[in-house]
Amino acid sequence: MSDMKTRVERVVAELCALQRDLNQQLMDSAEPGAVTGQAATPPAAAETAPIRDLKSVVDQVRHFLWFYLQVSSAGSESAERTRQLLRQVARDSHRNGQENPATFFERLSAMAEYAVLQRNRSNSKPN
Repeated sequence: MSDMKTRVERVVAELCALQRDLNQQLMDSAEPGAVTGQAATPPAAAETAPIRDLKSVVDQVRHFLWFYLQVSSAGSESAERTRQLLRQVARDSHRNGQENPATFFERLSAMAEYAVLQRNRSNSKPN
């Protein structure tokens, strides 16, 4: 787990540095130019395509991390139900000969969606 901890710490540091750099880029584009007196133009659409891709991946990772923390929480009834569902998905994948990790991840993602919906339903108050 220490290797995983080190990787996570590196990713966190890199994401923080990336956020600072992007923020600086926005601030620089908002400042009036010294010669023209007009603000610089924002990044072109082609330059923002990788940022959109990053946003998509970060959204997926955020969703998965919520699910991961839910499963990892000890003693929670919803965590135990989620762990049971996870074991069932793993058993079904092996039983059906599904070795494709993408298929397993799709099912895991669907399970995470289900867990989010169940949590939202249990936390909502009736009218």
